[in-house]
Amino acid sequence: MRMSKVIFVTLFCLVGLTPLVWSQSQDQPLANGAAVRQNHGVPGFLDPQTGTFTTHLQTASPTVQLPNTTRVIFRLIFPISININDQPAGNSVACDVDIFTSDNSYSDSGSVVGNASGCTVTILAQWDLATPNTDTIFVSFGISSSGTGTSRRTSHALASIPVPNNGQTITEPIIDAVL
Repeated sequence: MRMSKVIFVTLFCLVGLTPLVWSQSQDQPLANGAAVRQNHGVPGFLDPQTGTFTTHLQTASPTVQLPNTTRVIFRLIFPISININDQPAGNSVACDVDIFTSDNSYSDSGSVVGNASGCTVTILAQWDLATPNTDTIFVSFGISSSGTGTSRRTSHALASIPVPNNGQTITEPIIDAVL
């Protein structure tokens, strides 16, 4: 086969496959005319304590509420006091908090850079819950310290808390942690 025919066949195949490839990342239309980019992956939550992944429903847009649910928007503030025992004073410190519902249908997290004495992690969440008055939130937190040649991380689960009322901001009691 001559080189020009090989090039022609190759270009023909590439042009023929282009629409197929582009269709994989097209935006999906919503009922209100807006478009949402598809998420490629499985929505869910990976529990760091057990290593169990649980899938959950996810709305296409924060403006679209799931049927038969109550939308709850709330802010949780977690002050963390750190007692650093054996880490060098120049190490950087980071704190993170993960929250998730008792049925693993929703999860959120937050992280901040702290200092040797502590940090405050704030999480703003919007969840569409079927039973917000009886649902509970499970909380876990982690602290890490790293520097030249040294690093350390600790994480713990906290007692569950009730889902806050819509629009409510709650500052949790100070978490005393040792790193």
